[in-house]
Formats: sequence, structure tokens, C-alpha cells
Amino acid sequence: RGEVVSQVIDGARRFDLALADFERAVTLDPTRSRAYLERAVAHEQQGHLPASLADYVRAGEDPDAPPLTFFRRADLRRKMGDPAGAAADTAEGLRRECRDPINW
Repeated sequence: RGEVVSQVIDGARRFDLALADFERAVTLDPTRSRAYLERAVAHEQQGHLPASLADYVRAGEDPDAPPLTFFRRADLRRKMGDPAGAAADTAEGLRRECRDPINW
């Protein structure tokens, strides 16, 4: 439900509900990196940048993390004033194998 909720409910984005869903997903399976990635996006949309960065970092610890993880993290680091970190994440994203084109 988190991915759907983060889109639109009754014409309004409900990131609060999405965050609750992703929090539950992380609690049920702390190894599911996709849940951290999605929760990072929801945190970012709500302006919770440090929490978002922490989730992007956690998602990036997965050896199979898709390039998208690092590109999104790079964008966030730019917003937070860390151009060196953004450059490193962009380079890491470019090094990653893309197994699913949607995650590029």
C-alpha cells in the first residue's frame, strides 16, 4: 500500500500513511532494502532530509542495490550541500549493474 499511498489518495499525497507502511515493512523484514529506498523517498517528500539520507544509506548497503538508489541519494546530498558526496554517489550509481530498467 505504501507505494500507492505515496502517490495520491482522494486527490492528495499522503506520505504520512506511506511512511507508516514502510516503517512496518522495515520492522517485518529489516533486510528488505526496497522498503528503505521507498521510505527514503517518502521522508524526502516530507522534508525529513536527515531521515531520508539515513534510509538511502541503509538501502545502499545492499550489494544488489539498484543504480536508482545512488542517483536519488546523490540528488539528496546536493540538496543538503554535499557536492563531494553527491559526486561519489553518482559515480557509484554509474558503476552498478542495472538489472531492471525501471531502477536506472
